[in-house]
Amino acid sequence: MTKSGTPFTIPPPEIEHFKQIASTDIEQLERIASCLKNSEPRIDIKSFAREVASETDIPFEQSNKLISFLWRLLIVKGRYDGSLSEFIDDLSEALRELDESIWSDKEHKEWEKRRTIISELLATPGALGLSTKAAELLLEHPFVLCESRIISDLRPIFDDDADVILGFVNFHTLMLRCVEGGKEKILHIAMDNNDVSQLKEHAERAEKKVRMLDAELKAKDVNIIELEEKKKE
Repeated sequence: MTKSGTPFTIPPPEIEHFKQIASTDIEQLERIASCLKNSEPRIDIKSFAREVASETDIPFEQSNKLISFLWRLLIVKGRYDGSLSEFIDDLSEALRELDESIWSDKEHKEWEKRRTIISELLATPGALGLSTKAAELLLEHPFVLCESRIISDLRPIFDDDADVILGFVNFHTLMLRCVEGGKEKILHIAMDNNDVSQLKEHAERAEKKVRMLDAELKAKDVNIIELEEKKKE
């Protein structure tokens, strides 16, 4: 969305999330903002939600919905041609123009009371703001990998009459589930043992490079945004 002199159009499924913010106690929102302010950026919404749930009295499910909504707002804000204050002004105007049966005057007043804390939650330098920017950069590629698997199999080799099994050949299939232009694609690539070994070497080399870069950047106090929550040893 861009600033165009006309208010945003609020998608109907998102209205309930605006209602959640309008009905959430201001002190709770302040605790969430404080938690996120001290949090480390990472591209993992559920990790943020778990952290918020553990440090506040907000259940995980509610925290997850709230963080996911803030994440989407930050993505829209990143494409908005204007300041944060102007962005919230346009959001408020769009909400004000909703039918009373959908968004009541009372709800709007509660939303307005929370403008300051909403601004703090959507501030770009915060953990969520940095994380959404990193996620946008990560996805700016023709193909984005969603899942990968290697399936190993044996195929029998028969004689000409298909009466006797002469032997077996082993092979592997690399399955890649990816997204191209918003559409999901699944690729199946046949590999032999040498291909698997080469793929393993490339993966180990990439991990070695990441470890070296991480150490170098951390030594220089450069902020590194994790792609996912680190697993506990």
